[in-house]
Amino acid sequence: GETAEMLDIYQEGRGEVIFWIAAEAEKYQPPSWEEAERFHVVSVDGVGTKSILALESGLVGALPRDLVHHCVNDLLCTGAVPFGFDAYLGVHSSVSESTIQILQEGLIAACQEQDVPFMGCFVEKRDDIYQPGRIDLIGMICGEVPKEEVVTGSSIKPGDVLIGLPSSGLHTSGYSLARDIISWSKLGLLQTVESISGTIAEVFLRPHRSYREAIQKVKGEVKAVAHITGGGLYDNIERLLPVGCKAVIKARNKNGRWLWPRPAEFAFIDRIVEEQGKSLYRFDAQGRIEAFRVFNQGIGLVLVVSPENLRKVGRKLPEHYRIGKIVEAKGREVDVVYWPS
Repeated sequence: GETAEMLDIYQEGRGEVIFWIAAEAEKYQPPSWEEAERFHVVSVDGVGTKSILALESGLVGALPRDLVHHCVNDLLCTGAVPFGFDAYLGVHSSVSESTIQILQEGLIAACQEQDVPFMGCFVEKRDDIYQPGRIDLIGMICGEVPKEEVVTGSSIKPGDVLIGLPSSGLHTSGYSLARDIISWSKLGLLQTVESISGTIAEVFLRPHRSYREAIQKVKGEVKAVAHITGGGLYDNIERLLPVGCKAVIKARNKNGRWLWPRPAEFAFIDRIVEEQGKSLYRFDAQGRIEAFRVFNQGIGLVLVVSPENLRKVGRKLPEHYRIGKIVEAKGREVDVVYWPS
């Protein structure tokens, strides 16, 4: 629902959709905004093709934490607190019962860790949909937020600062390309690689980080929160911005050093791609750099903070990096500066 074109689906007077973190969000303020005291928020997502890497290596245990953490982070970006999590597990019949049990038990444990009530996991075997040995793991999380605590990004303005919180790795995005790159390396999934300090599977299957504790520490002191998932730094930040604002992210200094520490697998990805005579750092037709559109590049969450709150937020989040700023623009856009002048 990034375009929020739900008014074409619901009958008048039969339903209401609030979607403020989206392109042209200002067009979709709900009619009852003034009367309402609190809102329910729902988010749905999945682990994507990371599941293929997990199944091929026999290491599926981290996938439930991936899913729960991803969904929790998405919900918290609106200011909401989760009150329930439900899951769907679609599988080919060739997937073992032990794998299904590991995933179900993992979902329960991950929800307990995040203090989110687990509402169940529906398992469906569909050989007419799924390829042999494949699964689809999807979660739906529900929460609520008082109106005065809703995070919309509407107060963002030029001069505000972008703070990045580190990721644990690729999280749950970019795995279709990552799997291609791993195949180019001709390394086995269980093969130890010195440059990444572990096996390919161990490193690339590190679970998605939960930012619940971090967001709770700075609640009320940030203007917007972007969870860096599919679409990378570009799409997830752009949808937060009011018209007239551009987010400018500086990735490296004049000496070519990254301005934040990246997990080792990103340097591994860069090296393998370069060995293929390719590059992830060229501009595409939209003027975006693929490396920042597909991967989080070591930044899993971005906070927009006013200069006045910068020091206070920084004290509460010891592990953070100042990665950019908001400047004036005609529309809304994100610019990643990779080649410093």
